[in-house]
Amino acid sequence: MIKAKLIDPFNQSVIPALISKDYKDWKKLMNIKSPVDTVRLTDTIYVIVDDEGLHKDGNRYFKLKDYPQPLAGRAIIVNTDEEGELIDLGKYNTDDIEWREESFYLEPKMEFIPLWKQ
Repeated sequence: MIKAKLIDPFNQSVIPALISKDYKDWKKLMNIKSPVDTVRLTDTIYVIVDDEGLHKDGNRYFKLKDYPQPLAGRAIIVNTDEEGELIDLGKYNTDDIEWREESFYLEPKMEFIPLWKQ
């Protein structure tokens, strides 16, 4: 088992969590059925998020100092080694998480950017 942290914007809390390397366990911990995605915070620190979190009504949001936009739903902060394998999360300061109010909503945006002009 790997030491991580669970961010719960519904309770506005961050709690230590033990996770396996199986994404199905992450989804249970995050209480989701949708796919997961990762967001890079530093060279080795990532956040596992609900890939469809921005599209779900009633989701709650939070903002981490190392990422430019708010994230939606429960998330797991993890650490990786040089090969990208999950390892125990060392020190990562979550004291400065900005919890968004219940009415906050971030409109999902998708943009097509061509690689070259025709």
